[in-house]
Amino acid sequence: MTEASLSQWFTRMAKVLVVGDLHCPFTLNKYLRFCKNVDRKLACNYVVFFGEMIDKHYSSYHETYPDGLSAGDELDKSIFEIKKWYKAFPQAHVC
Repeated sequence: MTEASLSQWFTRMAKVLVVGDLHCPFTLNKYLRFCKNVDRKLACNYVVFFGEMIDKHYSSYHETYPDGLSAGDELDKSIFEIKKWYKAFPQAHVC
């Protein structure tokens, strides 16, 4: 395959940005910026979120931290954080 034909093939194929397991509100600080940069660099035509959007630590089977967030606080902070992701990827699909 020549470089020109490879370039044409690459521009016609579906490019999917897959964002996994946000675990809001405990998402890594630079994850959103990283995903936006990948999306811009690769010109993705689909964005898909999979895995856990909200961490739900308060109700997980893992040992809970007594000084951790309450269920309500975790939900409020998660909503605030997910709004940033929605603003960055408004057409994304959540699986």
